[in-house]
Amino acid sequence: MQKARVYQIVIEDPSRANETVKYSDAALSCDFYWRYEAENNNENFILDKYKSRKVGKNIKSLMFNNIQRHIAYERYNGEFNGKTLHAPEASKEKCNFDVNGLLGESL
Repeated sequence: MQKARVYQIVIEDPSRANETVKYSDAALSCDFYWRYEAENNNENFILDKYKSRKVGKNIKSLMFNNIQRHIAYERYNGEFNGKTLHAPEASKEKCNFDVNGLLGESL
């Protein structure tokens, strides 16, 4: 859901990419945490690495499912104009949902 909200921000105003990339970074940071770090912290809820990628691709294809949305996504990417962006660090704190409440029973 966090990725879907990020994609909605992209669609709404792709020209603000340099300001809104922080939301994308937060979603990636959260995803990375649950995919790769949770097990190291003895947390039971671990995303299946392969299923998670597939779900992410499905969300992306649903969010950019028409020409206007696809153009908005391309404009968003174009706003970075050759800049190098670094992958964010894995962090549970970057998740924008109540990790302990939503996942508490499985932790």
